Amino acid sequence: EGIFSRKISPSLFIGTRGILSSTAAYALGDDGPNKQQQRVKRVREVMTMGFDGALIVLDWEIPMTTSQQSSANNNATTKPMAYGKDDDDDEFDIKKANSITKPIVLLVHGMNNDSSFGYVRSMMRTATERGWIAVCMNLRGQDGMHRIGNNTPRGYNAGYTGDLRGVVQQIGKRLKRRPGVVGDNAGNNAAAPASAPADDAADALIGGPIFLLGYSLGANIVTKYLGEESLHSTLPHYIGGGAAMGNPLEIRSGTVAFPWNVLLGAGVKRSLLQNFRTFRKHHDPGFQSALRRALAAPTIGALDHAASPYLVRNDPFPPYAPRIGF
Repeated sequence: EGIFSRKISPSLFIGTRGILSSTAAYALGDDGPNKQQQRVKRVREVMTMGFDGALIVLDWEIPMTTSQQSSANNNATTKPMAYGKDDDDDEFDIKKANSITKPIVLLVHGMNNDSSFGYVRSMMRTATERGWIAVCMNLRGQDGMHRIGNNTPRGYNAGYTGDLRGVVQQIGKRLKRRPGVVGDNAGNNAAAPASAPADDAADALIGGPIFLLGYSLGANIVTKYLGEESLHSTLPHYIGGGAAMGNPLEIRSGTVAFPWNVLLGAGVKRSLLQNFRTFRKHHDPGFQSALRRALAAPTIGALDHAASPYLVRNDPFPPYAPRIGF
């Protein structure tokens, strides 16, 4: 039974109502250490985006073999497994080029969430139980451990696909290729020679494919990315598919009714405050004024109106280039 093909039976009172479902994600959170954590290697990576220097936190879970589990248990301490400083073990090094041999599920969380939320942990567990590698991309500024702040004036939003595109391209370079295959010629339509059929490029890969899975606002990002790349025939061959869970059909913050408009606004303010120290380093007066007005805004609609001119910076036309600078 496949991960994306199984029947979904949401609970009647929570699973069928979007706002209640999102509230439950906050309330329930992670279920703490469990046996599955003893069967995976958890790796935290901070990836730099080349176009503006943004720091994107990736939280990986890599399934371990029986012998690897035994070794980990022998070396275990009383402290539960976490994303720690031992992330550079050669046996689990997924940061090297041509190193990943398994399929990957790349998750993008919802608004005001991060990789620590229960629904993310559950899907990562589902993937690793099948021998796949799971990784959650924390949207910029949404580090669950609050250690990596947003070092750029841009904030994440439902229409900006640049970070997902950058993460996919960097992970794609790490997929193991057959001997004699070099670089992105095996991975990306745009980089492959005109004489190389698409099927040949895909067959040259041993690692992968990469499956994209987005939730709520993250679902919008995944859907938009797949649409942009497919429209211009630049979707990498190593993308095996995508799924959108709870994708908003209409994103108009000004139409959100009370009290949800206040609660959603409070969630965004929480994110702004978590990144306040790095945001204060931007000396542009317009940015600082927008930040103050956003923090004082009573609702999500008013907050969007104040912050969007500075935190949303994305050209709405091909090639969807990020606007860099102030």
